[in-house]
Amino acid sequence: MILIAKQGRNQKGLCFVPADEPSCEPGVYELSFGESRLLADIRKSAQVFNRMIILDSRVFTMMNCEDGSEISLTRICDDLPICRELGLAVASKKSLDNTAVADAISKRVNDLQEDFDGLVLTKSQKISLERLGVQFTVGFLKPMDDGNLSCRLRWSSLEKIHLDPALESPAYNLICVIELGAAAQIKDVRQSSVDGDSISVSRHSAAIELLRQIELGYPGYGTGAQFSGIVYSEEVATYPMFDTETGEQVETSSLHSGSILESFKNWVREVASTHGRKSSNPGAALSIAIERALSLPDSSNHPTIVVLVSSGTHSSGPNPLKTVKKKTENKSVPVLCFCLGEDSNRDMMKAIAEYTKGIAVEITNMGQVSMVNEWLMEWFRDRS
Repeated sequence: MILIAKQGRNQKGLCFVPADEPSCEPGVYELSFGESRLLADIRKSAQVFNRMIILDSRVFTMMNCEDGSEISLTRICDDLPICRELGLAVASKKSLDNTAVADAISKRVNDLQEDFDGLVLTKSQKISLERLGVQFTVGFLKPMDDGNLSCRLRWSSLEKIHLDPALESPAYNLICVIELGAAAQIKDVRQSSVDGDSISVSRHSAAIELLRQIELGYPGYGTGAQFSGIVYSEEVATYPMFDTETGEQVETSSLHSGSILESFKNWVREVASTHGRKSSNPGAALSIAIERALSLPDSSNHPTIVVLVSSGTHSSGPNPLKTVKKKTENKSVPVLCFCLGEDSNRDMMKAIAEYTKGIAVEITNMGQVSMVNEWLMEWFRDRS
């Protein structure tokens, strides 16, 4: 459903649609505009004009939209639990010490009431407050809906607020390997539950969203860190990149901005149609990824990781674990495995992650995808 946005006031988190809008019953919805997505409470009002949605002013700001923007709405559920314990990571947007900023805000925490009261919050959601020059990242919510990793915040019901300085993850070289074969088209990643009916999306859709989250949270733009993108089914395709001076095709390119990850994500969507009915050959894709990762130390001082986004299916080509062992013999290339789908092959992904000293994360619902940068940060912290 598409409605036209108009900025409202601080409406305690509520967004209003026309009373006679037949396709929009009251409840919790995912609102989408461009790359912005968040959850919000939707209610009906006789004072709202046809095909319009009056957004809470804070929701309007977080959506990065304008009056007249087209907002996509998807119903998620009827209701959410009320938050009683909230954890926020605090990061300065003015290059100040995060610890000092978190300590200063904690002494006047009630000043945040107008900024947070009534909002629907999701784990790992980022909220910027320009008046304070800070960005908050939702660390934990108690209680929360396990399917959507979300809850509703009522300031009067909050019993405890934890404010911690945000940890800084290093810039890193990124080699992305994305599965696109028939196994990636299986719809077994839960998105939500509406009126008791289970809603699931394809593993491929979850992979696209995971790429979007990495793009939004990557910490090393403009540092000289390198990127390479690979997709596979029974065949392997590499994202084409070119040297800006010579025009020659290159295997890796500088992560100068989020545009390169945005372009890679769009390319993945485009080539998916040519891979969707084919078997899966992760060994061949990992062989290329590790070769590219090992070529980087001569040109980059950043650590290098391979991010494998896959169901773990191996239905053609060489054994992926044996391939990884052969390619990384006496060398270190961490493979961070994100295993998509309730019926995926977790054992293979875990074995690769364990051998390369990476991590293996099981993703069975879309709410977990937003935590990818948090998992990456935790891995870097534990590694150090």
